[in-house]
Amino acid sequence: MMIQGGRRTTIECHALVALLHHPQRGWLLWDTGYAPHMLAETEHLPFRLYRRMTPLRLRPELAAAAQLARFGLAPAGIGTIIVSHFHADHVAGLRDFPTAQFVTSRAAYDDFASRRGFSALRRGYVPALVPADFARRA
Repeated sequence: MMIQGGRRTTIECHALVALLHHPQRGWLLWDTGYAPHMLAETEHLPFRLYRRMTPLRLRPELAAAAQLARFGLAPAGIGTIIVSHFHADHVAGLRDFPTAQFVTSRAAYDDFASRRGFSALRRGYVPALVPADFARRA
């Protein structure tokens, strides 16, 4: 239903992230995917509409922060997170990495930072998912 000409059906959409190792900068993530924060931050209007349009089945053990243990890592071991853009399926896990620095484009951040409420929702943004100190750490 989200695609013009689409039909009402259920499909699985995976929020992918990438764990990268840089020889000088150490461990990095490309995006953070969905995380349990998403459920709490979409409990109330207007962001509850996000969950109505894209029903979520989130398993906490599949969040990026939870999967790091498979690689012998912890969230504190991630020094940098590259944020491709600010849709909820790319940033819902950012708060799980309180010491990471962020890299993103100025244009993407400015568009995100200028929106709240329905204006944010229309763009697929859930502002509460992004740490309050994002700008300082970017």
